[in-house]
Amino acid sequence: MEEQNDATNPYENLYSVPATASLWVLLPKVAGGIALSTGFIIGLFWLQFGVVDGFAWLCAAIAAGFQILVVIGLRHKDRLNEGPYVRGNATLDMIGALWLVAVVFGSVIGWFTGSLAASIPGAAIPLHGVTVVLTIVLPFLTSLPNYRYVNGSRAIIMLPMLLILTILPMLLGINSARALWAAFNQ
Repeated sequence: MEEQNDATNPYENLYSVPATASLWVLLPKVAGGIALSTGFIIGLFWLQFGVVDGFAWLCAAIAAGFQILVVIGLRHKDRLNEGPYVRGNATLDMIGALWLVAVVFGSVIGWFTGSLAASIPGAAIPLHGVTVVLTIVLPFLTSLPNYRYVNGSRAIIMLPMLLILTILPMLLGINSARALWAAFNQ
């Protein structure tokens, strides 16, 4: 299969900047897209629910994080085999591969179960337990194997992204964790 030339390869330029440019040049270029998607998501929540709560901001932050990850991923697409990597533990790699799924779907389902716990007082403790597992425990546990790959010059980007995207769903589970703590310490 032939290599595509620069004119037809859509990944050669990101936001009118060569994909090989520094991340400090590329990331400010994505700021317009982040602002637009954040406004769109917040506007949708306002129109649908009439209120903009923490979950709306969390959704906007996750969308912004994904946009930044796309830019970083395309920036490093040609350097996949560069640097020392830990290899050989397929089980840990499979757990780490579920990290992004745990962050996204755990936060959505956790938000739902946490909100449902307020509506159904008789089932509040199990629902808060499910919320804590989905928003705190799973994102944390599935992120741990991914820290093995944080090394070299990319650590300045990889570590904050892992930490920030892991902490975001945890913010949803804080109130449920407090409710569980209060329920078991009465």
